[in-house]
Amino acid sequence: MRVRGLFLILLGLWTGGVAAQTVNEQLSQGANRAQAKDYQGAVTAYTQAIQVKPLPEAFTGRGGARFFLGDSRGAIEDFNQAIQLNPQYAEAYNNRGAVKENQGDIAGAIDDLRQAAQLFQTQGEAGLAQRIRDMILRLQQ
Repeated sequence: MRVRGLFLILLGLWTGGVAAQTVNEQLSQGANRAQAKDYQGAVTAYTQAIQVKPLPEAFTGRGGARFFLGDSRGAIEDFNQAIQLNPQYAEAYNNRGAVKENQGDIAGAIDDLRQAAQLFQTQGEAGLAQRIRDMILRLQQ
């Protein structure tokens, strides 16, 4: 499935204090569980991280896991929350665009993917930006 290739669950680390250690551990556990296709376990780990400190990385990771569990609505809600916390968080736009594509909202997907490509380009991730622009071209055909 083309959408799965778009998900970029990136682990962002926040440092400082015991809470940071707990959040980092939960983010790492969420990423590991998602890689192992234990999506329910990933949702649980990311939710625990959000309870300690609501970071966009945790919402984006949980959104990806929710998508793979078939909860597109919950995934979009999590990506929206990540974007609200950090409007420059390219991964959330990318992943939300992938879910919108999967739902058949091609115009919405293209809008989100354009935003993701622009942010990735600005953030020095030219390869990711190009990959997303290529996806946009395919969606426009």
